[in-house]
Amino acid sequence: FAKLARYPDLVDPGRLRAVRTLAEFDHVVTGPLHGFPDGQAYWQASSSASRLSAIRRPTLRINAEDDPFFPGEALPREAIARNGYLTAEFPRSGGHTGFISGRWPGGATSWAVEHAMRFLREQLAASHA
Repeated sequence: FAKLARYPDLVDPGRLRAVRTLAEFDHVVTGPLHGFPDGQAYWQASSSASRLSAIRRPTLRINAEDDPFFPGEALPREAIARNGYLTAEFPRSGGHTGFISGRWPGGATSWAVEHAMRFLREQLAASHA
C-alpha cells in the first residue's frame, strides 16, 4: 500500500483491499497496470497458446502439473502435440519455479536447468550429425 501513497491513481485502494486470490490481483492490478481492461484480457494477450503453431525451431517446454499460475488442466496440450518442433515435459510437481534439489544455499541444482541443457546439447549434436 506504500506505492498507493506515491501513485494514488495506480489502482482503486478499496478493490485492492478486497483481493484474495492471484486471479483477483490480476483483474484489479496486473491487467489494468499493463493497459488491459482486466486480468482475462491480460492472460489472453500474454498466453503463448495462440502462437505455438508458429514455432519453427526445436523448443522445450517444461511445466509442472502443480504450477499455481499455469496448472496442468490449463495447458494447451493439443497445440503442443500438433507441432513437431515442440517437446513438452509435464512433471507432476515442481510448482512455478521449482525443480530445485540439493543443499541450499550453495549446493542446490535445478532439474529444469539441467534438463534444458541436455535438450540443447542433443539438438546441437543432431544438427551437426
